[in-house]
Amino acid sequence: MPSKREALGQLLDYHWNDKNTNKINSKIVVVGVSKPTKNENKYIDFLKENLKIEFDYQYLNIF
Repeated sequence: MPSKREALGQLLDYHWNDKNTNKINSKIVVVGVSKPTKNENKYIDFLKENLKIEFDYQYLNIF
């Protein structure tokens, strides 16, 4: 999960510091090459419930 957390932190930083972003209609999507574990899904669900912006994680199978 470290890379997912790092990606999310970086995207949140871009989102909040970009003066041109329409923050009301924004959605943050982290794309990863591994399926989330049960614990990671709990974390993702927590973020979805508590962030005031749209958030999602998508698994991309590249192999």
